[in-house]
Amino acid sequence: MLCLSVCNNTSASPAILRQGNEVTNNQVGNKTECALLEMAFRMGYDYKKFRNRDSQLRVFPFSSEKKKMATVYRD
Repeated sequence: MLCLSVCNNTSASPAILRQGNEVTNNQVGNKTECALLEMAFRMGYDYKKFRNRDSQLRVFPFSSEKKKMATVYRD
C-alpha cells in the first residue's frame, strides 16, 4: 500500500535504473519524492507501471495544521 501510494502521489519523474546490484537514480523533481520513488523501486514497484493506474476521485491537499494530505482512488 505504501509503495502504491508513493507511486500515485508524486509528481517527480526520476530515471531509476538497476544495473546488476547497483541502482542509480537520476533525480528529476522534488528530491524527497525522488527518494521515495527509489525506495518503492527497490521494493519492486516501478512508478511508471503504477502511476495513474486507478481513477482519482478526490484530493485533500496538504494541510500545515494537520500535517497530512490524502488522495482517494477508485480501485
